[in-house]
Amino acid sequence: MRNIIIFFSSLIILSSCYQENVPVVTPPEILLSKEEMISILTDVYIAEGAIAYQKSQKTLPEGADVTYYEQIFEKHKINHRILKENLSYYNSNPKNMELLLEEVLARLSRLQSEIETAPLPADTIDSLAIDSAFQILQDTLEQIQSDTLLLTLQDSTLQDTSLRKNN
Repeated sequence: MRNIIIFFSSLIILSSCYQENVPVVTPPEILLSKEEMISILTDVYIAEGAIAYQKSQKTLPEGADVTYYEQIFEKHKINHRILKENLSYYNSNPKNMELLLEEVLARLSRLQSEIETAPLPADTIDSLAIDSAFQILQDTLEQIQSDTLLLTLQDSTLQDTSLRKNN
């Protein structure tokens, strides 16, 4: 009987000491709404698709990747720091980030269908660039589904952009 009491006492003490380590993520100083993030990430994936396509065709002008991101930052009135902080904030909740990226994918799908049904002027981005953006987004969604929450492609490109601006 005494052993049973010691066992249950130990069990209660051990279970009361359990604490889940959940990182506390504070919202960034400038918190972008989900709609703003969806719009920004849609533009980022289109830019990444265009960059990937131009690299595959060996037609990417030097510094064009930086120019794409500068245009995105200007359009949305943000900077690298704001985007990075918001990505970290939204990445802290994998389910919400997955839903956000699914909406980005839906927007890219709608854009692709619009592009495929409309006649393309000669100076427009080829649909292969959109396909490249889809592939990048699919890879990101797979990372999230496997609990790997790294958006390294955007982060590293944005850091390069920031470093190039400072030089």
